[in-house]
Amino acid sequence: MIEVILKDADLQIYLSEVPEHWPENSFLLSEAERTYCLESKHESLQLSRAHLRLMTKDILHDASLEVQRGPLGRPVVSSEVDISFSHKHGMALVGVTGAPARIGVDLESTHQKIDWQIFTKNFFSQNDLASIESLSRKPGWDSHLAHLAHFSLKEAFFKAMDLHLEPRQLEIQLLDCNDQRTNFQFFYKKSSFQSDRDHRLFSLLYKDHLVSVCELGRKRD
Repeated sequence: MIEVILKDADLQIYLSEVPEHWPENSFLLSEAERTYCLESKHESLQLSRAHLRLMTKDILHDASLEVQRGPLGRPVVSSEVDISFSHKHGMALVGVTGAPARIGVDLESTHQKIDWQIFTKNFFSQNDLASIESLSRKPGWDSHLAHLAHFSLKEAFFKAMDLHLEPRQLEIQLLDCNDQRTNFQFFYKKSSFQSDRDHRLFSLLYKDHLVSVCELGRKRD
């Protein structure tokens, strides 16, 4: 079953459990899609790749659609729609937005154990750490979740940009926090994004998962 966890104008985020076996509708995968799925030696990754593609066909109501891959592996479906994938611990996440906006999504389990001291030197700046400290004091958050959100937001940003991950080139500042989502301001290579289009970076806590979303170049209302 595919859950809709966010629907906001042209932006939608979907979450689904990855099946333990190849689904009956796997025949909908193209030869290229199936080949890519089977490139991995790990069955769990094969299933996640297949499920993400089948989810996308279902979400976009097009069984014949083929999910192609950009130079860095970014999923591509058409000139009208931009998508992003993530998967973690048997769950799959798909983000969809209308072009010319671009989207990046990242999914993390809130229960995973991480030694954040390892990441502090190479992943977070002093401004990031100040934002993490501020978020950790908000209701429903703690230090682990705040670190996880900033880690995940950077993943989502670089997916949207279609660039290799350069974590210290992106700094994140907490804007506001409410029951539905937590919004952030961001600076890439010390510059904020200024244009005639909007950019959004936010996180959602959903059940036992943290979902991070970056949408770049959205049309202003």
